[in-house]
Amino acid sequence: LTATPNRPDLLPIGIDEIAFTITYRELAERGAIITPHFEPFEVPDFNLSEKTMDDLVDRLVTDCAERFKKTLVLVTRVEQMRELHERLAAAIDADPDHPLRSSDVGFIDGTGNSHGLDNEDFLELFAAKPRSILISAQMLLEGYDDPQIDSVVVTYRTESVIKLMQAAGRCVRYAPGKTEAWVVQVDNPALAYRF
Repeated sequence: LTATPNRPDLLPIGIDEIAFTITYRELAERGAIITPHFEPFEVPDFNLSEKTMDDLVDRLVTDCAERFKKTLVLVTRVEQMRELHERLAAAIDADPDHPLRSSDVGFIDGTGNSHGLDNEDFLELFAAKPRSILISAQMLLEGYDDPQIDSVVVTYRTESVIKLMQAAGRCVRYAPGKTEAWVVQVDNPALAYRF
């Protein structure tokens, strides 16, 4: 079973024949997945400038205290991932009433993660957490499966519908107690660009 039977790079994935297909919309209408709320996050540009990073941290701290339980934040560069992790962890620990602690905020890329564990062990640790923020430089866009994720924050502009669908797909699976999902995407109104 795959959400992406045709790779954008046209390489084979080991499926000789497609036996059945269904659209994202049909899955939502049948109640097989949660239809997420799509929310813009207005930015002056797509570079995650100092101000944009400050605004993103403020929004995540607030949303992860009030609405989101498990959040996946997707960034494009490792430096952004590490900086966002550092800022989020500090902001959360500065608020003694926040439901998360800095240990509930992590990052992962192909070279390692914030906890210094094997990446597989790290992902298992975060999957077991009831609340968390996981930041990835697009490593978890495909194939990562934690049904408890209820929110995805896309911090970059992309014109690939497949990548946007994969990002949204991280938060739409049902899990016990999960009734809502959110996709937050950076948005520059001047460009009229958003999922």
